[in-house]
Amino acid sequence: MNTDQEQVTEFIEREQREETTAPVVTDNRDHIRHSLRESNEELAQACDGISVKLHQKIWFITQELGIANIKDISLGGVGLITPLQLELNQSIWLEVEQSLFEFTIMRQYPINQRLNFIGGKWKSKPDDINKLLVYINNAKA
Repeated sequence: MNTDQEQVTEFIEREQREETTAPVVTDNRDHIRHSLRESNEELAQACDGISVKLHQKIWFITQELGIANIKDISLGGVGLITPLQLELNQSIWLEVEQSLFEFTIMRQYPINQRLNFIGGKWKSKPDDINKLLVYINNAKA
């Protein structure tokens, strides 16, 4: 036994704490979301929202990826559902009325076997996003 190294092990019991069943909910958004949902129907079944096309840009070529449906939107980002399987941090362009708006995919999760929810953060200029919000607000009025 080596006397230069002493090993002291002490067991410290953890303090008792109340267990809670309430989920921990943290909303890190900087802007209030404007929901385009018209009912409390399940997200995958809801026919509300605004349909858009999604594109990706490779060099100077814009390639259409498919369609999506905007479910909520804000000055900070967009939430949509789509049958597409995309990648986190991928830059995507959303087309509305022949105008393109760039966003980065920040979250993605499956809703069912066919649809995915995608949450994105805008990369387009705030003035452009304001114009998009005005258009969507008028379209839903």
